Amino acid sequence: MSLTLSLAVWATADAGEAGMGAPLYWTWALTGIQVLSLWAAGTKRWWGWPVGAAVQPAWIAYALLTGQIGFIPGCTISAIVQAHSFMSLRRPGPVIESLAPAGPPWR
Repeated sequence: MSLTLSLAVWATADAGEAGMGAPLYWTWALTGIQVLSLWAAGTKRWWGWPVGAAVQPAWIAYALLTGQIGFIPGCTISAIVQAHSFMSLRRPGPVIESLAPAGPPWR
């Protein structure tokens, strides 16, 4: 998905509607995918994190084509955080035992 999106952004590059090297519809398409992935991750769907990470290279391609280099650090960090979040779903977390005394609090 990531490579396909990135290549599609590059393939459609020209002066475009936005006048910045990429057609204006890419902002809407990439934002839509990003919002979908955030919704999925927020509702505990496993595929939200990898989709969010996979869309970041396309955002970087868009940033390069439009001269908006400031997107690149944020996209890179976002991809790392989302990939890490996905990987943390795969391994169990530490078991934390309760420090509270057993039994009802009124005893």
